[in-house]
Amino acid sequence: MGRLKAGPHSPSPKGRGIKPEINGVNSPLERGARLKPGGVCKINIGLFGFGCVGKGLYDVLNHSQGLKAGITKICVKDKTKPRTIPVENFTFTKTDVLESTEHDLIVELIDDSDTALEIITNSLLKGRDVVTAGKKVVAENFELLYRLQ
Repeated sequence: MGRLKAGPHSPSPKGRGIKPEINGVNSPLERGARLKPGGVCKINIGLFGFGCVGKGLYDVLNHSQGLKAGITKICVKDKTKPRTIPVENFTFTKTDVLESTEHDLIVELIDDSDTALEIITNSLLKGRDVVTAGKKVVAENFELLYRLQ
């Protein structure tokens, strides 16, 4: 949820373009993404939720050639639920992801809007980019989230 600045290439409602810019910085590398050997920029993602959408995102990121983003840790609430990937990929404590410095981006895909708000606000306060699928959490807290970005 970074700030959007006017730019010449993308349409906006007023006919002018918008260019995504996070705190005056344009590229993921400038925002702290890591360089892999060979100078390739990789964005590390901390994921909350591993339902249909979370599994789908995981599959796309792990099976797309040339994609420079990957999920480094997945936080889920149910320790007993069978998973399709090794348990080492998971954590059951949200602070493991929120307090980690290895994540450039937090993706929140859970069904609890109160916990989602906590995850989103914590991440934004730490200067991290956040993606959410939670329409309810955004609708109910838009003013707060807008101020935090």
